[in-house]
Amino acid sequence: MEIVHYQTFEEIQRLVTGFQSLSLPFASWTHEAHLTVACWYAERFGADRSLAMVRNAIQHFNLANGIFQTPTRGYHETITRCYVHLVHTFATTQPEGASELARVNALLASSYAERGYLLTHYAKATLMSWEARIGWVAPDLNPLPG
Repeated sequence: MEIVHYQTFEEIQRLVTGFQSLSLPFASWTHEAHLTVACWYAERFGADRSLAMVRNAIQHFNLANGIFQTPTRGYHETITRCYVHLVHTFATTQPEGASELARVNALLASSYAERGYLLTHYAKATLMSWEARIGWVAPDLNPLPG
């Protein structure tokens, strides 16, 4: 049985609108919300442009919520790049004609959405390093799919 995270596309749109307008409560800015927003941007802007837009939007959202860049908190470049890449890779596996709602729910039910997924590609110390937080660090265990 597939887990359904969203019942309607309007739920996704409300999340994205709240994120963009900075009205989304910070407690609602979960791992799943990050992936949903990445999907929404990917659908509309493609890989390169969506990365730049997601990066900028997350940094803006964090600052608006008093979350500043530190060695253990705030925006994380490597994680953002990985997940934008994974969202695009996952999209290529989806049936043609699947709705955006179905694609988002499928992504959130996939192994890509598991919280520890990136640790199959990175040593924890590498992924949590300052270098990975402020810039791109390539996987040191296994290459990313796609």
